[in-house]
Amino acid sequence: TQLAFTLGAAKKYKDATKYADEALQIRSKTLGPHHPSFGAAAKFAAIMHSKLGDHSGARDRHVMAAVRCFIFMTLFL
Repeated sequence: TQLAFTLGAAKKYKDATKYADEALQIRSKTLGPHHPSFGAAAKFAAIMHSKLGDHSGARDRHVMAAVRCFIFMTLFL
């Protein structure tokens, strides 16, 4: 994730998007899709897809983040 952040800050969105998506997959496998860190990773990946002009990819990842946030709030608040 840190590499994706660094690349995004350097405006290397294509590479940042690749690493953001990889981080999202890793977090899903290691932490599970209901973990708050997964939601944060999905949100960042959505932003990177948006920067590339991939609005459907951005929308899909924003939905992932929103659903995870709602589930977390429902279960733990």
